[in-house]
Amino acid sequence: MKVIPLGISSGRPTLSRGLSAIAIQLEGVLVLLDCGEGTQWQLARAGLRPTSKLESVFITHLHGDHLTGLPGLLGTMTLENRPAPLHIFGPVGIREYLEQMRKLALVRPRFELRIREVEAPGLLFEGAGYRVIADELVHRVRAFGYRLEEHDRPGRFDAEKADALGVDGPSRGRLLRGESVAARDGRMVRPEELVGPLRPGVKVAYCTDTVPCDGAVRLARGADLLVHEATYLDSHVEEAHERGHSTAAQAAEIARQAQVKRLLLTHFSPRYDNLEGHLAEARPIFAETELAEELTAVELVPAG
Repeated sequence: MKVIPLGISSGRPTLSRGLSAIAIQLEGVLVLLDCGEGTQWQLARAGLRPTSKLESVFITHLHGDHLTGLPGLLGTMTLENRPAPLHIFGPVGIREYLEQMRKLALVRPRFELRIREVEAPGLLFEGAGYRVIADELVHRVRAFGYRLEEHDRPGRFDAEKADALGVDGPSRGRLLRGESVAARDGRMVRPEELVGPLRPGVKVAYCTDTVPCDGAVRLARGADLLVHEATYLDSHVEEAHERGHSTAAQAAEIARQAQVKRLLLTHFSPRYDNLEGHLAEARPIFAETELAEELTAVELVPAG
């Protein structure tokens, strides 16, 4: 899995930072988290192909810096004759937003849009090799965070032992499916003799535009990577609270409470030209903290 920040600025773009969007690249599938202005340009710069690969889009909330890139992206995929349906999720209002875009002739996709408005925490979607879970965050408008979990993978297969037992190709597939098979000498071989335990898939949590809250901790619990907003430094903590945002230190505390493996900070206020202060505040609380860099992929490998 690759997690690719496409935009890391909050509120407005700067000369060096675009608006909120994260691409997650799985085997043959692309998932998009938020879609700020300019997202399709960043997808192109990253070498990603949304027309053929993008399966689902998850919008956290209905502020413009998180969804104004949707009309252009949908328009481009229409021009490129996308054949497959596209799943779009977001809080109540996302359907009306896209309908208004259609009425204004800004969005007229010839492919199917499967829109679902998120109204409560829980499992949202089962995709090609992954699932997405939502939980509620705390912002100035209704907002949700998302947790993407790869499906568990079969355990490692002991090919050397299988050769010694005379277990052939078709029988190996049956063992991986949990069935017992006959060895060369006629005895039955159980799956656990040749197949290791299930390998858990990679888990990524995405929490932006939120004050520190229980929903963020639940989404991040035990994740391989938490992508969390760090709009402000602690010197602006009161402003952060008033505007429904978090500081770098607060993001690190969420990561520590949730016992994640890595923390990726994003959604930085344009007032900060240099982001080293964010690392300086976060790392004493959670050492495995990194700054998101646009178009720089974070690679995640399943355990085992």
